[in-house]
Amino acid sequence: MRILRFVILALVFLAVVGFVTMFLWNWLVPELFQGPEIRFEQALGLMLLGRLLVGGCHKSPDKDSWKARMKERFTNISEEEKEAFKKRFCDKWD
Repeated sequence: MRILRFVILALVFLAVVGFVTMFLWNWLVPELFQGPEIRFEQALGLMLLGRLLVGGCHKSPDKDSWKARMKERFTNISEEEKEAFKKRFCDKWD
């Protein structure tokens, strides 16, 4: 029952986001850029294309290893180095 509810909610969410994308595209693009209007299926395709171009379908291992290296670096830092870092950071943004 939970799985069925999750699938239904996911489909409803996908449909709502698809219709919102289609509505916004058809409201803005033809008037601003003289572009074509799109159908619901094309809106879903645009969302998928945007996800692939921007986020991909998986996490980047480089991103996770970068986070791990930074976490390790800042947990093993001395008090003097922490204060120097804070000072440099604050001076940069002031």
